[in-house]
Amino acid sequence: MLEMYLLRSSRRKTEMRGKALINELPVEIVLQIFETVAARPKNTLDTHAAPWTLAQVCSAWRKSALGLSTLWSTIILEAQHTAGTRPAAILKEYLRRSGGHPLFIGVKSTAHVDNDSFVALLDILIRQSRRWKVIEISAGISTLESIPHKLALPILEEFCIKSNTHAVTDETMFMHTDVARTFLRAPTLRMIDYRDGALTPAPGQTSSATHLGCRLPTLTQIVHLETYPSITELHLFCADTMGDVDPVVLPCLERLSVLESHTLRALICPSLSTLAVRQRADDSPQDISQFLTQSRCSLRVLSLLDGALLAQVDLSHTALDRVARLALPVPASTLATAARLCSLNILPNLRTITVFVSKEQFQHPEICDAVATLLEFRHARAGLRRVRLYCTPIDQRRLMVAGLAELQNDGLEVVMDTYNSVHDDWTWWKGPYWFPEVPDD
Repeated sequence: MLEMYLLRSSRRKTEMRGKALINELPVEIVLQIFETVAARPKNTLDTHAAPWTLAQVCSAWRKSALGLSTLWSTIILEAQHTAGTRPAAILKEYLRRSGGHPLFIGVKSTAHVDNDSFVALLDILIRQSRRWKVIEISAGISTLESIPHKLALPILEEFCIKSNTHAVTDETMFMHTDVARTFLRAPTLRMIDYRDGALTPAPGQTSSATHLGCRLPTLTQIVHLETYPSITELHLFCADTMGDVDPVVLPCLERLSVLESHTLRALICPSLSTLAVRQRADDSPQDISQFLTQSRCSLRVLSLLDGALLAQVDLSHTALDRVARLALPVPASTLATAARLCSLNILPNLRTITVFVSKEQFQHPEICDAVATLLEFRHARAGLRRVRLYCTPIDQRRLMVAGLAELQNDGLEVVMDTYNSVHDDWTWWKGPYWFPEVPDD
């Protein structure tokens, strides 16, 4: 029935248009259009949007769209869009058109919409678990409870599970940890993100995963990282600052993000090139110096999102000599940092500064005199090439007027940090959680 409805709709539109010049587009261009649409879907259940509409343009496009299974391989299922007519029939038809292609799935429910119809749609997807290659779930506890403890996941490579509320309760952590155990059994898993669940030892003896994000209720649980010897990227959420533990050695780790600096005391990462410490009032510069010394690493990227911490940390440490990219949190807390960086002996290889500002602070963005002086000095005398802006496009225009345009005219490259600033909340696209893949500076 659904197929007949879509076909009649397509014919009506074609009759109204007559013969369209779009029929004469080269096949290569048509396929490029299809691939672009397939990479950025909005709502799988909306038959009045792509990719459904591509099959309604003309008979040639319909034939191409129905024969291209990859066009139907990305499924976005949001609870707020499940109230229409025939959602189950639409989803089943979408899956039919995807053929046997591996599936990239995004599932999202809001804090107030965890309804039975949404769970029923999720159950349809669960029956296709053998085809899951990427699965990202943002849902409440009642939705997560519908996920079976045993799933066949032979080709799963990435999974991400997030809470649909800001508060992380003990119940939330327990449920996310429980669901994570199900996905951790996937034999081909390489990227694991369960930021609201507790770190769980890898099934068996070790995991071959390369990316891991999780929470540590207590610092002593960090020992479980030894079962993930292959990780190259790690994000740890740990607020426990009580006591010390023997450091865990992660020989392959290249990029590390921690909630607060005390966690660094429990890690040794000799291959580390990127370090990020999220904003916390009780961070200690001594923690960072100790970590750099015991790891004997050489950083290329440094991101300390607490301005007070950045103002106090020892930027002359030998592990920072090769830093090419620095995150500069603004506004006021960076004044002391800006003054310190106006020296040729501090971070001599710095080529890119990312101006990092929270949304609340960006209501009236401006470049203060100290930061402007820093950028001018670094550009003219110390080889600074680029300023990346962690902000919205609107605020970028405001900042250009506030002083960056003048620096740009002098040859400084000013770009948006699009990998962090412009995304659609789905981690596998280019969300803020995983470090972006950007060219070396």
